[in-house]
Amino acid sequence: MNDTSTSTVTSQPKSKLGVTGWESYFDLGDDTIKVWGSSCSGLERVYLNNNLVSEKRNWRFSSSHKLQSAGHELEVKIIVVSILTGEIRLELWCDGELLDSDDLSMKQAVAGTPLALLNPKSAVSWLLYILFFAGAGAAVGFLVAFLVK
Repeated sequence: MNDTSTSTVTSQPKSKLGVTGWESYFDLGDDTIKVWGSSCSGLERVYLNNNLVSEKRNWRFSSSHKLQSAGHELEVKIIVVSILTGEIRLELWCDGELLDSDDLSMKQAVAGTPLALLNPKSAVSWLLYILFFAGAGAAVGFLVAFLVK
């Protein structure tokens, strides 16, 4: 690439991941690329300078969106690293060269919320799991005993 204004990302990508979806921003020269996705419906959208340029519904572990800007072929790749931990990797490619990436994790999204108690490495979470399954087992046992009687 000869044009240096589009060959580097001018600032770190800003991103956020929530329970229902995620979004990330890449600044490329004078252009801003926003990548948005829904965790519920699988809908993905890519915006270039606030204009929708690509949209698709995806239930696979990876997808890509191709677009053009200032004569360059851009590609945004969305990769689900782990569905169990909610880890997503977003990559920005320009003319076949990886320019930048952003890693999102559900751990970051739930930090400081009540959902953080469900961290499997937390002693409190194990107590909650045990109480939940003990209660569910007692309810099922009671129902079976009631129906058999």
